[in-house]
Amino acid sequence: MVRLVPKLVLIASVAFLAGCYNLTEISEELQFAHQKPSEADLIGKWIPTAQTLKDMRANGKYVISTHELVLNPDKSFSMKNMPDWWATEWGESKRGFQSASGKWALLSKAASEYDWGIDLVVGTAEIGFIPIRNQSPPYLLHIGIGDPDNGHFMLFERLK
Repeated sequence: MVRLVPKLVLIASVAFLAGCYNLTEISEELQFAHQKPSEADLIGKWIPTAQTLKDMRANGKYVISTHELVLNPDKSFSMKNMPDWWATEWGESKRGFQSASGKWALLSKAASEYDWGIDLVVGTAEIGFIPIRNQSPPYLLHIGIGDPDNGHFMLFERLK
């Protein structure tokens, strides 16, 4: 019995610690780019993935058309028909779209939960920081919807 107690304490400790961490959340966090991506791997046209289009249609009730974010080599960008739920506080769909143009920059936001992302600026206003997913190309742009704790996001992939 004396030898069994340390093993039981170890098992109970491991079970307790496993319950304290959301392993899915840790796994997803490791998907974000921790090393600076090459800008050449980011320049181009980005469109929603098939799963994002399905989510937009089913949950956002959006009419699917052309939805794109274009990052140009001169650091300008254009955004066409971005679903409005990315800019609402609670991520609710109003079935509208946003289009804009401005400047983009590749930034590290090490203080946040994401290391590298695209910062979009229109005039003097930052309209969004978009984290980059994957440790190497092909990258995905992870566009959060509403409260980050709800785990709702859109993924955009670069056209080749």
